[in-house]
Amino acid sequence: ANNCAGQSQPITQTGCMAPDFCENSTFSNPVCRGDANGEIRLNPMGGVAPYTYLWSNGQTDMTATDLLAGIYEVTVTDSDNQVTTCSVEIEEPEALTCNIALVSGVSADGANDGSATVTPEGGNGGPFTYLWDNGNTNASADNLTAGQHSVKVYDAEGCETYCSIEIPR
Repeated sequence: ANNCAGQSQPITQTGCMAPDFCENSTFSNPVCRGDANGEIRLNPMGGVAPYTYLWSNGQTDMTATDLLAGIYEVTVTDSDNQVTTCSVEIEEPEALTCNIALVSGVSADGANDGSATVTPEGGNGGPFTYLWDNGNTNASADNLTAGQHSVKVYDAEGCETYCSIEIPR
């Protein structure tokens, strides 16, 4: 067997067919926190084709799809029964969160002059987009009535979070 020492995370390998069997793999992390759309694609080198694949989640193709964040191992066997094992870590993006601050309550019963502003954090970064329950599409919402109001915040990849605030009289 070849020596696989010195490979760096997030890909590790043991029992090599070729020292760089796993290093030539490509992977993509899930787009939004909690999504199951990560992917790992192996690029087999060395050994004798055809190869068989057995992933720790039960998949048997060269490419593992629909993956949540986590560590996935694959055992690859070539037609001469030489075996190598790769371990690939799929990382989850930071959670998208938001904080709402009251700017002003309403001035009188029935008025719609309350306002609030939302500040997003994390996720895939901006530009962020906003959709308030009254139709406002900016980080700050004006013309709010007294009562509960909410906003959906979307990051640059379309991941969303939800915040709400009570507008006082």
